[in-house]
Amino acid sequence: MDIESPVHQSPSPVPQGAPHLPSDVSSDLSQSDDELSENRTTPADIAGNFSLVHRAWILNRVRFHAQKVCEVFSPPRVTLAAHRAGHTADFAFDITYNGWDALDATMRIELRQIIREMRPTLLVLSPPCTMFSPLTRMWNRDKWTPEEYAMRREAAECMFDYALDLAADMELVGRGFVLEHPAPASSWERPKAQALLATPNIRATNFDQCATGLLSPSGAPMKKRTKLLSNVGPIHTLFAQRQCSCVTQHRTIQGSEWGVQLSTWAQRYPDPMCNLIVQAAAQWAD
Repeated sequence: MDIESPVHQSPSPVPQGAPHLPSDVSSDLSQSDDELSENRTTPADIAGNFSLVHRAWILNRVRFHAQKVCEVFSPPRVTLAAHRAGHTADFAFDITYNGWDALDATMRIELRQIIREMRPTLLVLSPPCTMFSPLTRMWNRDKWTPEEYAMRREAAECMFDYALDLAADMELVGRGFVLEHPAPASSWERPKAQALLATPNIRATNFDQCATGLLSPSGAPMKKRTKLLSNVGPIHTLFAQRQCSCVTQHRTIQGSEWGVQLSTWAQRYPDPMCNLIVQAAAQWAD
C-alpha cells in the first residue's frame, strides 16, 4: 500500500477473487456474543471487514491456523496468488480493502494480537513509502507547509516502524516475514530497521521489478529498484536473480500514461512477483 497523505481513505471495491463478505454476516453484529459463539464463521466470510475479523477473533469464532500467507498494508495480492497455488491465505489488511486503519492505535494493537495468534507461514508487509522517497523530497516537499510535511512524515514513520514490529514478532516465533520498500528509500536508515537488519538470520536483497513483470499501462518495462527485508532464505535466493536485463527503454515512474498516475500504478505488485513470494513461502515451509 502507498498513500499520498495520512488522510483517511474510503474503502475501494474488493479485488476480484478476494474473500467476500456475505450480506448475512453483517447481521451478526446485532446478535449477542452467546448467539455469535454458537456458529463459527469461516475466514472468507469476514475477511473484507476488519471489525468483524476482530470481533470473531475475540469470540474465538475463527480458526486462524494453517494460513500460508497474510498481507498487511495491502489489499489481497500475494494472498490471491497463494489461493491460486492451492494454499490457505484468507487475510489481507488495508484501509482500502477492509477498513483496517494503520493510523488508528487501537487497530494496530488489535491486528498485532491477531497476527501473533494467527502465525502465518509468511507475513507480507508493504507500508507506505511516499514520504521516504527521494522523488518526494525533490518534487513535492515545497508544495506542503512545514506543518503538513511533518504530519505526513510522522504518519509514514509510524506505519513503517509498526511493520518492523510485526516483522520482529514473526522472527521471534520462528515464522517468516518479508518487508518491501524501494531500495533508495530513506526508511532503511531508521534505527529500528538497522537493528532488525543486524539480527542473525535476517538480511536484505535488492532486485528490479521490471524483472518480475512490472510494466506501464502501454506495456513498457518499469525499473523500480526494490529492497526486501526477510528471514526467509528462498526470498533472497529467488529475488537476487531478478535483476534488470531489459533491452528496451524503461518507462520512468513519473507523470501519467493513458490517464493513469504511474506512481500509483507502480505500487501494485505484478503477478510474477506475487507468485515468487508464494513460491518462496512454500519452499521455506517444506
